[in-house]
Amino acid sequence: MNGRVVGWTVSLGVFVAGAAIAAVAATLSDENRRRAADSARLLRERTAASVDQLRERTAVTAQELRDQWTETALEVRDRWTTTAEGVRARAVDTAEDWRERSSEGIERALRQAAEARDESLAALPDEDEEPRSESGAD
Repeated sequence: MNGRVVGWTVSLGVFVAGAAIAAVAATLSDENRRRAADSARLLRERTAASVDQLRERTAVTAQELRDQWTETALEVRDRWTTTAEGVRARAVDTAEDWRERSSEGIERALRQAAEARDESLAALPDEDEEPRSESGAD
């Protein structure tokens, strides 16, 4: 509830109390009227002081709450920033690991395929070479 609502509520309450005291005072003797008027004045002064104090406390409390929420929001942001940085770093590391493993696997497969090709080609005669005679004289 903001300060204006509280202020208007208290003012309305004071008005109603003052009207009730005035209605009662109309039926009282002079001494009782004076006491009722003093009581009404005292009530009005204390109510005004209470409203002022409540308004000040409300403003201070609202500022304290704003400060606390701002501090909390900054702390949460910092925590999530740190967490996000950690997650990003782990994702980069994992991607690099996968890339290295994938590259190693591809290199190994290419090496094995080249070795298999070389083995299969080694068994075939070379087309560039001429067949040798059995005598060995060229």
